[in-house]
Amino acid sequence: MKPRPGWGLALALVLLAAGPSLAQQPSVQITGAAQVMTGDDLRLAGQRRVDPDLSVIWFDRGTRLGAVRFEFGVTRRDERAVLSRTAISLDEVTFAGLSWSIAGGDVAARPAVRDFGLANLFAPDVSFEGAAVHGSNGKVSIHAAGGRFTVLRNIFGTDVDTIEETVFQGEVTVRPTPEVEAFVRGSRVRNGDIGAYSSLVDASQDVGAGLRYRPSGSWQVSLDASASAFRRRGSPRWERAPSGLAGALWNGAHGSFQIDLYRFSAGRFAAANFPYSDRSGAFVNGDYDLGRFAKAYGGVDAARTNLDPQAAAVSRVALPEGTQVRGFGGVRLRLTDRATINVRAETGARVLRPSSVQPGQDSDTGLWALEFHQSRSRGNMFARYERRSNVDVSDPGGLRLQSGFTQHEVYSQFFNQLGRGAQVFASAHISRREDRDGGGQSNWQGGGGVQVLIKNRNLRVEALLGRTRDWTTGVESPRETLSAGFSGKIAPRTFLSFDLFLDHSFPGLPDVSPWMTRSMIRVTHAFSYGVAHGLAGSAVASRRVASGSVDGMVFVDWNGNGAMDPGDEPAKGIAINIGRLASLTSGNDGRFAFGRLPVGEREVSLDGSTVPADYDLPAESSRTVTVDRKHPVTVLFGLLPVGTIQGVVFLDTDGDRQRGDADEPIGDAVAVLDDGSRSAQARAGRFHFGGVRLGDHTVTLLMQSLPDGAQLTGPGTVDVALTRDATTARVTFLVKLEKRPEIRKVFPPKKK
Repeated sequence: MKPRPGWGLALALVLLAAGPSLAQQPSVQITGAAQVMTGDDLRLAGQRRVDPDLSVIWFDRGTRLGAVRFEFGVTRRDERAVLSRTAISLDEVTFAGLSWSIAGGDVAARPAVRDFGLANLFAPDVSFEGAAVHGSNGKVSIHAAGGRFTVLRNIFGTDVDTIEETVFQGEVTVRPTPEVEAFVRGSRVRNGDIGAYSSLVDASQDVGAGLRYRPSGSWQVSLDASASAFRRRGSPRWERAPSGLAGALWNGAHGSFQIDLYRFSAGRFAAANFPYSDRSGAFVNGDYDLGRFAKAYGGVDAARTNLDPQAAAVSRVALPEGTQVRGFGGVRLRLTDRATINVRAETGARVLRPSSVQPGQDSDTGLWALEFHQSRSRGNMFARYERRSNVDVSDPGGLRLQSGFTQHEVYSQFFNQLGRGAQVFASAHISRREDRDGGGQSNWQGGGGVQVLIKNRNLRVEALLGRTRDWTTGVESPRETLSAGFSGKIAPRTFLSFDLFLDHSFPGLPDVSPWMTRSMIRVTHAFSYGVAHGLAGSAVASRRVASGSVDGMVFVDWNGNGAMDPGDEPAKGIAINIGRLASLTSGNDGRFAFGRLPVGEREVSLDGSTVPADYDLPAESSRTVTVDRKHPVTVLFGLLPVGTIQGVVFLDTDGDRQRGDADEPIGDAVAVLDDGSRSAQARAGRFHFGGVRLGDHTVTLLMQSLPDGAQLTGPGTVDVALTRDATTARVTFLVKLEKRPEIRKVFPPKKK
């Protein structure tokens, strides 16, 4: 097997932390998985027909130093067995008045820049093959991380691969009062040949400081400044440039308001997965209640890219020089307590100046949409109509060729809970795009399915039918898919999940089979050893009338079945309330116990404000129980982990169907999660879905949101699996632009 850096650090931490079990039973989890695909090689698009994976996780909270988690995996790469994800973490270590977490191997850390919770900024995690350290005591926190940058390779999210980029970063934050937070930071990035990832710089060093001030619970003021020294991609000259951000955020009882001004140089933080910098702009956003049943909202986003075009001219890659302005607004009407209507309008102009890599572009896009949403006790319904228009003027050689389109789109979805263990869902989508040159496309698709829970075993079946018709060629492309999945316990401490996906699509090429299948199977077995001790504590009511008790546990419910299974970790520090009688927090082992409670019905509830952002509340975060004299009541609360899906949309400039240095980001593209459950608009070619439940998802790039003449060089829908081993997934869409020749207006294609 190929040796991995970070292995020595992982082994050292294991030996250091080994010790007797003190609090919770240690556990070992072994998972084996495989994906099998069938179909024509062109349909598989380079994916392997058989993709195996094996991982082992050891967890022990009761060591003499703290909680230890050790993980290593084996996978196949280039027809060889290699170590994949290998990591160890040591938590709850107390030293120098701080509580420390130390991780080595394949780790992730937040970047050494802030987004301050502002709506138009985001800071994705950085993954390393190296080490990360975090220490905090409520007033002081220290972050440090460094190593080689890593990316995911296989479908399971467990196989990581290094690229030729090293990132070292650190940050120290001080909170002298609850209202004031000050920090200093620094980063160093070195880029080599990073393959499919693009970079504006070959090397950068950045040092900065910032301040966040909250004068009240509703106001926040943020300031950030840094100085960078960087060398552009392919340029021998080092440059120096400042970066800065000034922002304010207000959340009141009847509305909110955000404003931020920024200038980011190309060397601010040059990690491969970080949004492109080298831009300046302003963003204003706000909403306000017009009454009990109406809320108005709106905003403006304006930016200028490529701040130093003369310096960028000697680089091999640069952001296009230009400006872009986007304005949006709308009103949300509440018809009833469970039904709302949202009306939204948007307009935007983008001007890119001609350069050595592109001819220049002047585009104007307008949109208005009408949405209806209704929730019910056992389900919900959503419907949306959207009209989008675009005018695009390119300027190759001063010709100023005009194109554009008008698109109408209707989407609806329905979900209903038939009973305690059954769900039914359905969706429908119709779109019609009319191009200014006479072409266009129409599309419809519809489908639905059912999910049934039988004795902690989930069964899900879903079907989808669709047709796409190209107006220019007259070709109609059908698509039918069927997916079925099973997950649940098949033996004590053994779990099985199996998914089968069948796709029948028009390939567009002769002698290519329209059928493709993908099957995935995963088997997990867990066992524990040692002895568990103790409860979190007890709550005391009146001694004269108290005659019953309630105990239970708060845990991380990885498979979402509501039961505490082997491998599910306890969740500490979560507040639990018994009505207004008593309140306490779960202990290190996740347990809580209320003693001497008055008999009768009592409400046991989770305090959602104490649940970390990495988890969703369970479907039942409040339970009504009956306390009696003889039998204690046990209540389990399973927190549902959530993950993140990050994606990029790039113009495949050189047509090699791989992301390279010459490829450019595409802004304002729209990505859709799970056939319309959520959508995100790309900023500088990047989009982000946060708070996504673990499981299988799909990310689709809306062709209607791309420039006229755009075609995908890869699949338009990507399957994403968020798992316990990989709570962050990354998606790449590559696009090419093909302007239709004007001769087609004179000599249209012959009808078949």
